[in-house]
Amino acid sequence: MLDTTLDMSEVCGGIVWELMKKIKKSSGLSQKMDHVIDLIEGNQESLHQLETISRQLNVLDSMFVKIDQIAGDTKSYREQQELNSNTLTEHTERIENVERHLGMKPILQ
Repeated sequence: MLDTTLDMSEVCGGIVWELMKKIKKSSGLSQKMDHVIDLIEGNQESLHQLETISRQLNVLDSMFVKIDQIAGDTKSYREQQELNSNTLTEHTERIENVERHLGMKPILQ
């Protein structure tokens, strides 16, 4: 389905553009009109560049949010691994003490 709605800025910009062309043709102000037309064209390009930059910043923002989530998950995982490592070391020491106390051969070597 085609979108047939018109953007008012495009319509108004088009009307102004056509009026400026007609005024340029009908009057002796061609140099000033050329300058004004150049300014309008430059501003339109700058506006397009700003819109592009805005979209890129939105993408970067969403990427940084995801990176922050991943970094938080990674930090939590590393902290849990450290706790597990300490628990494993304590269990190993306890098993060795029990084996020594009972006079058993060590299973873990």
